[in-house]
Amino acid sequence: MDGFDDDERDQPYYRYFQRLAEKSEGGNGMRVTAASSYDWDYPPNAIVDGDPSTYWITQGVYPENVVIAFDQTQTVKTITMQTTGVKAVKLYRTVTDSEDSKYELIYEDTELQSASEDVSDDLQNLKFELTAPVQIKSLKVVITQGHDYFATVHHVTTSK
Repeated sequence: MDGFDDDERDQPYYRYFQRLAEKSEGGNGMRVTAASSYDWDYPPNAIVDGDPSTYWITQGVYPENVVIAFDQTQTVKTITMQTTGVKAVKLYRTVTDSEDSKYELIYEDTELQSASEDVSDDLQNLKFELTAPVQIKSLKVVITQGHDYFATVHHVTTSK
Protein backbone atom coordinates (compact mmCIF):
# COMPACT_ATOMS: atom_id res chain seq x y z
CA MET A 1 0.00 0.00 0.00
CA ASP A 2 1.48 3.40 0.99
CA GLY A 3 3.66 2.42 3.98
CA PHE A 4 1.42 4.09 6.60
CA ASP A 5 -0.84 2.32 9.10
CA ASP A 6 -4.42 3.44 9.90
CA ASP A 7 -3.41 5.53 12.94
CA GLU A 8 -0.75 7.35 10.95
CA ARG A 9 -3.22 8.13 8.16
CA ASP A 10 -5.19 10.23 10.68
CA GLN A 11 -2.16 12.46 11.33
CA PRO A 12 -1.61 15.82 9.57
CA TYR A 13 1.77 14.71 8.23
CA TYR A 14 0.09 11.89 6.30
CA ARG A 15 -2.07 14.36 4.38
CA TYR A 16 1.05 16.46 3.78
CA PHE A 17 2.94 13.48 2.31
CA GLN A 18 -0.07 12.66 0.15
CA ARG A 19 -0.12 16.23 -1.21
CA LEU A 20 3.61 16.01 -1.90
CA ALA A 21 3.17 12.77 -3.79
CA GLU A 22 0.34 14.24 -5.84
CA LYS A 23 2.41 17.33 -6.68
CA SER A 24 5.69 15.55 -7.47
CA GLU A 25 4.42 14.90 -10.99
CA GLY A 26 3.84 18.20 -12.71
CA GLY A 27 1.25 16.98 -15.20
CA ASN A 28 3.60 18.32 -17.88
CA GLY A 29 5.64 15.15 -18.29
CA MET A 30 8.23 16.30 -15.74
CA ARG A 31 8.92 15.09 -12.20
CA VAL A 32 11.62 15.77 -9.64
CA THR A 33 13.55 12.60 -8.85
CA ALA A 34 16.34 13.92 -6.61
CA ALA A 35 17.48 17.07 -4.84
CA SER A 36 20.44 18.00 -2.66
CA SER A 37 18.26 19.70 -0.04
CA TYR A 38 14.70 19.70 1.19
CA ASP A 39 12.58 22.20 3.06
CA TRP A 40 9.06 21.18 4.08
CA ASP A 41 7.62 24.55 3.07
CA TYR A 42 9.61 24.88 -0.18
CA PRO A 43 10.07 21.36 -1.59
CA PRO A 44 11.93 20.56 -4.82
CA ASN A 45 8.78 19.26 -6.53
CA ALA A 46 7.48 22.86 -6.56
CA ILE A 47 9.68 23.34 -9.64
CA VAL A 48 7.31 21.21 -11.73
CA ASP A 49 3.96 21.62 -9.96
CA GLY A 50 2.68 24.32 -12.32
CA ASP A 51 1.94 26.73 -9.48
CA PRO A 52 3.80 30.06 -9.96
CA SER A 53 3.55 30.86 -6.24
CA THR A 54 5.60 27.82 -5.14
CA TYR A 55 9.34 27.24 -5.34
CA TRP A 56 12.26 25.14 -4.12
CA ILE A 57 14.74 26.84 -1.80
CA THR A 58 18.35 25.81 -1.31
CA GLN A 59 19.78 25.38 2.17
CA GLY A 60 22.74 27.74 1.87
CA VAL A 61 25.55 25.31 1.07
CA TYR A 62 26.65 25.30 -2.56
CA PRO A 63 26.65 23.43 -4.83
CA GLU A 64 22.93 22.55 -4.70
CA ASN A 65 21.24 20.40 -7.32
CA VAL A 66 17.92 19.06 -8.46
CA VAL A 67 17.20 16.33 -11.03
CA ILE A 68 14.13 16.60 -13.26
CA ALA A 69 13.08 13.51 -15.23
CA PHE A 70 10.89 13.57 -18.32
CA ASP A 71 8.28 10.93 -19.11
CA GLN A 72 9.71 10.71 -22.62
CA THR A 73 13.02 11.76 -24.11
CA GLN A 74 12.82 15.40 -25.21
CA THR A 75 14.59 17.30 -27.97
CA VAL A 76 15.73 20.52 -26.29
CA LYS A 77 17.40 23.67 -27.62
CA THR A 78 16.37 26.14 -24.88
CA ILE A 79 16.08 25.75 -21.11
CA THR A 80 14.42 28.51 -19.10
CA MET A 81 14.39 28.93 -15.35
CA GLN A 82 12.76 31.39 -13.02
CA THR A 83 14.97 31.82 -9.95
CA THR A 84 16.23 34.18 -7.28
CA GLY A 85 19.79 34.56 -6.03
CA VAL A 86 21.46 32.26 -8.59
CA LYS A 87 24.94 33.43 -9.59
CA ALA A 88 26.36 30.37 -11.36
CA VAL A 89 24.70 27.27 -12.79
CA LYS A 90 25.62 24.10 -14.67
CA LEU A 91 23.11 22.01 -16.63
CA TYR A 92 23.63 18.30 -17.27
CA ARG A 93 21.62 15.74 -19.19
CA THR A 94 21.14 12.02 -19.56
CA VAL A 95 19.70 10.45 -22.67
CA THR A 96 18.31 7.29 -21.04
CA ASP A 97 16.92 6.46 -17.63
CA SER A 98 19.31 3.52 -17.24
CA GLU A 99 21.09 3.33 -13.86
CA ASP A 100 24.48 3.37 -15.59
CA SER A 101 23.63 6.47 -17.63
CA LYS A 102 26.20 9.23 -17.09
CA TYR A 103 25.43 12.94 -16.84
CA GLU A 104 26.89 15.10 -19.60
CA LEU A 105 27.48 18.84 -19.16
CA ILE A 106 25.41 20.77 -21.73
CA TYR A 107 25.58 24.34 -20.41
CA GLU A 108 27.47 26.44 -17.86
CA ASP A 109 27.13 30.08 -16.86
CA THR A 110 29.25 31.53 -14.05
CA GLU A 111 28.26 35.19 -14.38
CA LEU A 112 24.48 35.33 -13.92
CA GLN A 113 23.44 38.82 -13.01
CA SER A 114 20.66 40.13 -10.88
CA ALA A 115 18.60 43.13 -12.02
CA SER A 116 18.97 44.99 -8.71
CA GLU A 117 21.20 45.18 -5.67
CA ASP A 118 18.68 43.20 -3.59
CA VAL A 119 19.73 39.95 -5.22
CA SER A 120 18.00 37.71 -2.68
CA ASP A 121 14.49 38.82 -3.74
CA ASP A 122 15.14 39.73 -7.38
CA LEU A 123 13.31 37.34 -9.72
CA GLN A 124 15.65 36.14 -12.46
CA ASN A 125 14.21 34.97 -15.78
CA LEU A 126 17.08 32.88 -17.12
CA LYS A 127 17.19 31.58 -20.67
CA PHE A 128 19.91 29.14 -21.69
CA GLU A 129 20.34 28.59 -25.44
CA LEU A 130 22.22 25.38 -26.23
CA THR A 131 24.59 25.38 -29.19
CA ALA A 132 22.48 22.68 -30.87
CA PRO A 133 19.34 20.72 -29.98
CA VAL A 134 20.04 17.74 -27.71
CA GLN A 135 18.08 14.71 -26.53
CA ILE A 136 17.29 14.78 -22.79
CA LYS A 137 15.68 12.12 -20.59
CA SER A 138 16.66 13.83 -17.35
CA LEU A 139 18.03 17.27 -16.57
CA LYS A 140 20.31 17.98 -13.61
CA VAL A 141 20.42 21.62 -12.54
CA VAL A 142 23.44 22.42 -10.37
CA ILE A 143 23.55 25.81 -8.68
CA THR A 144 27.28 26.19 -8.07
CA GLN A 145 27.17 29.67 -6.57
CA GLY A 146 24.58 32.09 -5.26
CA HIS A 147 24.46 35.85 -4.81
CA ASP A 148 23.43 35.20 -1.20
CA TYR A 149 23.17 32.26 1.22
CA PHE A 150 19.95 30.98 -0.33
CA ALA A 151 18.65 30.67 -3.88
CA THR A 152 15.24 29.64 -5.16
CA VAL A 153 14.04 27.87 -8.29
CA HIS A 154 10.42 28.62 -9.17
CA HIS A 155 10.18 26.60 -12.35
CA VAL A 156 12.15 25.05 -15.19
CA THR A 157 10.87 24.64 -18.73
CA THR A 158 12.36 23.34 -21.97
CA SER A 159 11.65 24.00 -25.63
CA LYS A 160 12.93 22.97 -29.06
